[in-house]
Amino acid sequence: MRFLHTSPIAIAVLSLASLSLGVEALPSFGSKVPNGERVPCLDEDDPTCIGGYCRGLGHGSCAGGVPGDPNLNPFGLDWRAANYEWTTDLCQADSDGDGFTNGEELGDPCCTWVAGVLSFGGSGDSEYTLSHVASHPGNADHVPPAAYQRPSCDGPDVAPPSDANEEDGDDAPPTKVAAFNPGERQGSFEFRIKEYPIPRQTTTYVDFVFNIPEDIGDVVHIVYGEALVSQPKHLHHFVIQGCSSKVPEGIEGQPLDSVPEHCNLPIGGGWAPGVTMWGVPSNAGVAIGKGFGISAISVNVHYTDGDADFLGGKQAIATDGIRVHYTPDLRPNTVAINPVIGVGFGPKEMHIEPNKKRAFMTRTCTIESRCQDLADEKMKALGSMMLGDPELTCASGASRMYCGFSEPFKMACPVSCGLCDEESPRNMEEYKAISTFYHGHVSAKEMYMTLLPKDSDEAIDLKSRSIWSYDDQGGYDLDNVVLRPGDKIQTTCVYDSRERDSITRFDLATYDEMCLNTITTIMPLPEVVQGGLSLANEIEIRGFRCSTSKDGDIWLGELSQEEDARDIMNLHPLKDNECSFPTGIFTLSGVPTQDMRCNGSIVKSDEGMCSDIEGAFLLPVINAGHSCQGGSFDMKDSNDGTTEEQCDSGGGVWTAYNCGQADDFLLNDPVANDPEVRHFLKEYWWQPKCCIGGTEGNVSADPEAEEITFSEDSSTKDSGSNVGGIVGGVIGALAGLIVAIAASFVVVKKRRRAGCPQASNGASCKDGERSKSIAATRRITAFDDELDTNL
Repeated sequence: MRFLHTSPIAIAVLSLASLSLGVEALPSFGSKVPNGERVPCLDEDDPTCIGGYCRGLGHGSCAGGVPGDPNLNPFGLDWRAANYEWTTDLCQADSDGDGFTNGEELGDPCCTWVAGVLSFGGSGDSEYTLSHVASHPGNADHVPPAAYQRPSCDGPDVAPPSDANEEDGDDAPPTKVAAFNPGERQGSFEFRIKEYPIPRQTTTYVDFVFNIPEDIGDVVHIVYGEALVSQPKHLHHFVIQGCSSKVPEGIEGQPLDSVPEHCNLPIGGGWAPGVTMWGVPSNAGVAIGKGFGISAISVNVHYTDGDADFLGGKQAIATDGIRVHYTPDLRPNTVAINPVIGVGFGPKEMHIEPNKKRAFMTRTCTIESRCQDLADEKMKALGSMMLGDPELTCASGASRMYCGFSEPFKMACPVSCGLCDEESPRNMEEYKAISTFYHGHVSAKEMYMTLLPKDSDEAIDLKSRSIWSYDDQGGYDLDNVVLRPGDKIQTTCVYDSRERDSITRFDLATYDEMCLNTITTIMPLPEVVQGGLSLANEIEIRGFRCSTSKDGDIWLGELSQEEDARDIMNLHPLKDNECSFPTGIFTLSGVPTQDMRCNGSIVKSDEGMCSDIEGAFLLPVINAGHSCQGGSFDMKDSNDGTTEEQCDSGGGVWTAYNCGQADDFLLNDPVANDPEVRHFLKEYWWQPKCCIGGTEGNVSADPEAEEITFSEDSSTKDSGSNVGGIVGGVIGALAGLIVAIAASFVVVKKRRRAGCPQASNGASCKDGERSKSIAATRRITAFDDELDTNL
C-alpha cells in the first residue's frame, strides 16, 4: 500500500527515547522549529534512523537521549538556551559551526517562520520552507547541497502566509493557533482550586466546579487557555465540561464528592503536558456563556504519585488552575472533537501481556454521519434502562412526541425528529480535519492514525508518532485533510510492557492503560433555529462518528520491531484474530461494550458482576461505594450504612472505589468465594449501580437523585461526567451520556408514569430493595492500583 504523508512519521526534534528524560527531550518539539519533522538522516543505513528522518535533532544520535543523559548536541544546547522557542537569535545562530545558520539549514533563512500556524487548504509554511530539503543544524557534516544559494528576503516565496480574517472563508491563508486576531477585543479570567492536599496514593481523580463570570457577556468565544500548574510533579491533566446553570458559590474551588448532573456539556477543554488548552485556529472559537447554555464549568483533575518517596510522607498541596482567554467578537467557525477509538476502560479480557516490546491495540473507524437514527436494538436497550420500555424505537418515541421535549432523544433520533432531511445543513458530506490527538498512559510509546479514503488506494498518514510520551501529549496540526462518510481511519496505540511482570488492564489509573485518539474538525458556526437543537448539539451533530459494525471491533496483538504500524490492517488483519471487542454503547461509537466477539459470536463472561442479568453490562468507572480503611470502622462500607463521619471519627480513611474494583473483588478475593456473600454483594450492593441495561430494576443510579457535597480531603475522589476535552469526551463520556439521557428521559418517565404507584408496564414506581443503595453515583471514580478494598 502506498503511503502519503501529511508529515513524515518518526518525528521528534528532541525525542524521548524513554519516559522521563525531562523537558530537554519532548516529541512535540518537532512542530516548534521549521521543518523539524523533515530533516533527513545523514546516513540512511544508520539503525537509529527510522523512516529516513532524524528523530533526535537536538541530540548526539538520531535515536535521541537516554534516561539521565539527554546527550544534547550544539543545536540542542542552543535550543535549551532559547527556552525551547524558535527565536530570531536561534535562527541566526550557526550552532554546529558549518558556515550555515540554523535558519538556512532548516528552511527559514530570513527568520520569519512562526510556530503554531496552520490553514485548511494549505500549509502555514512559506513556499520556500515547504520546498527546502533541510540539513542538520547540530551536525557540521550535514550541510545544504553545494548548489545552495541563500534566497533574497524580499522574494515572495520566503514570505510567511498572512493571517486570515473573518471574510476570507475556506480559501483564507493560514491562521495562527491559540492567538488573538488584530483588532479583536480581548478578555481573560481565572479559576483556581483552593488548597487541596493530594491524597497519599498513586492515582487520584478529583472534581471542582466554578461559575463563569457574569460580566463577560451572554456568549463569547474562547481563544485559548493556560494551565496554572502548582504541582508539576503530580498534575497529569485537566478535563473540562460545561454546566448548563450556575453552581452554589460555596462549593466553587472545593473538591467534590459528586458533580452536578447539569455539568456534562462538552466544550472541548483539556490540558496535559504539551497541550495548548482550546488550541483552535484564529478563525474559530469555542463558545461559552449563559447565552450558549453554559454558565459554569466542571474541572476533572488527575493527580499522580501522591505517595512518592520524595514527599517523605507529607502531602503535596495543590492550587492548580486555569486562565481562559476569550473574545466577545464571535468568530466565523467553531470546532468539533471526534473520537476514533475510546478505550478508557475495558473488560478484564482486554489487557496487555507483560514483557512485550510492541503490544498493540487497534481499530478501523468507518466514518459515518451523526445525522442518522440510533439502531432499534440500541434504542430498545436505552428504553429498557431509562423508561422501563424495552420496545422503544426512534419511530415509536417520535409518535409519542418525545421529539418535542427531549433534546437527547432528538440527538439519538434526528431523522425521526425531522432534523436531518436531505437539504439539512446537518447532513455533512465532508469534514475538514485540522488536528489529531493521542492519549495513553506510561507504557504507551507509539501512536498512529492512517486515513484510507474510500475512492483511493493511497493511505494518508495523519501525524502518526513513532515516538510518543505520556509526559508530552500535544495535539498535531493537519493541513488540507478532508474526511468523507465511507472513508476509513486505522488508529493504533503501541505499548512497551517489558518492565511489567503482570498484565496491564485498561482502566483509569496512571499505571493502567488507555487508548483515546481523536480528530478535531472545523466548521462554520451553525445557526440555532426554532424547533432545532441547542448550539452545543448543533455543533456536535455536525461532527462524525465511527460505525459500530463488526468491522469496527477493537483487536489486540504484537508487532515485530521492523513492522510499520501504519500498515497494521494488512500485517495483522482483524479477520486473523480469534476474538475482538465490539464497540458502541448507545451513541459512543469508539467505546468497548465490555463483551467479546469470538469466531463471529458474542461471548459474555459467566463470572462478572452483571453476568446473571440478561442484557446488562458492567460500567466499571461508576462509583460503587466507599470503604473505611483502618480505625474502629475498618472494613465497613457505605453500602452497609456506614457514613464518612463515622469512619473519620473512628480514625479511618474514607476511600471511594469504583465498579471495576468491585468486580475485581468478586472475581479474585477469597471472601467472595462464599456463594451467599457473593450473591448478597452483587444483588444488594453493586448491581443496581454498576450494571447498565437489562430489566428496569437493574439500572445504574436513580436518574431523579442528585447530591452535591464537598470535603476537605476527598481521597480517591471521582472524576465528573463526560470528560470530552482532552480525549474527545471518552474516558467518562459513557457516564456523562447516561446522566444526560437520564436527566432528560426522566421527564418522559414522569409523563408516562402519571398514574403511579404503577408504571405503564405494570412495574412499581419503586425498584424494591435495590434502590436503597442508589444515591448520586453518576460520576467516575479513580482507580488506586495499590488499594486493597477490604470490603
